[in-house]
Amino acid sequence: MLLVSYGNDPSLSFKCKKYSIIILTSISILLTLIVFIFVFVIADKLAIIVHDQDPNISIKTAKIKLMIASTIFSIISIAFALIGLFGAINENYCLSITYSILWIIGFIINSVKAFIIGQIYWIPFIIELCFTCLSVLFVLDLRRMHVYEEI
Repeated sequence: MLLVSYGNDPSLSFKCKKYSIIILTSISILLTLIVFIFVFVIADKLAIIVHDQDPNISIKTAKIKLMIASTIFSIISIAFALIGLFGAINENYCLSITYSILWIIGFIINSVKAFIIGQIYWIPFIIELCFTCLSVLFVLDLRRMHVYEEI
């Protein structure tokens, strides 16, 4: 049985990968927004904790730096997720391969960091491996469909 079909009727496997990426990146964006809002809500408490650990840092400075770091992290995280989301929705090869490369780079960095530290958290490791494989397999299917369309 051939899993990749010709023309405008992609296989069930491709659709599953596509909608998995759409759903998972949407959840990722939502969770990032929730964490961003949560950090802003408890910024005062976190700033006090930072000030208690290092009295040289004022509470106001700690709060401002925390908000800036949280904003930058959230923007980058949402931007990466949007690349994958739009790549999957539009079945765009360029966006999808960019998203896949970002996952591969992130997976390699986190894996090396975990092995250097000597402490690996298996659940996040497996989840990140699954995301990376999903994005790579989606790109391979997109490429295969593109080649079949040219024939």
